[in-house]
Amino acid sequence: HTVGKRALEYLVKDRGLTKETIDEFQLGYSPDDPLIFKKFLVDKKKFDPRDLEKYGIAVVRGPNVYDRFGGRVIFPLFDHRGNPIGFAGRILPWGRPNSAKYINSPETPVYHKSKVLYGLNLTRQNIKNKKIAIVVEGELDAISSYQAGIKNIVAIKGSALTEDQVRLLSRFADKFILALDSDMAGDAAARRGIIVADKLGIEVKV
Repeated sequence: HTVGKRALEYLVKDRGLTKETIDEFQLGYSPDDPLIFKKFLVDKKKFDPRDLEKYGIAVVRGPNVYDRFGGRVIFPLFDHRGNPIGFAGRILPWGRPNSAKYINSPETPVYHKSKVLYGLNLTRQNIKNKKIAIVVEGELDAISSYQAGIKNIVAIKGSALTEDQVRLLSRFADKFILALDSDMAGDAAARRGIIVADKLGIEVKV
């Protein structure tokens, strides 16, 4: 679509993703136009705005219904069985200068950040086959690695590997390799992740 053309160019030219990878991870773009959102989901599809807000998709202000992710590249979030449970949105380089780079779905009845591992719906069989899971920070780290042939990979949301995530991932592998950012937050996350995984009997490398 013409509205998403620049977002597609960003993913292909700036981030080096192929069209096949974009399709496999079901990446998209949410137009920076709240009227489109309301016209399509509320007026045409007859969604109740309160449900859209409950599940973290919209922000309702009186009669107005605003897209929480407007103007962002969209990363759909799935549970390990492939059920869609939420979204992450990344602002584009030319987007609103004072906006957060990433926003995620808030905690909802179906999305709990501490229990989700990005990409596991696509990579769990590869992780199971290799018995090793590589853990990175962020969607694009996982997607780029996957495209480069590292298929036994997942990403954590934020910088903490939680006990719930470790328990989930341990169903598919008994060895984790943490490839987190080398800044202070990444270092602290790695240390926390080692402690959590070690308590549950998982072999960890960094």
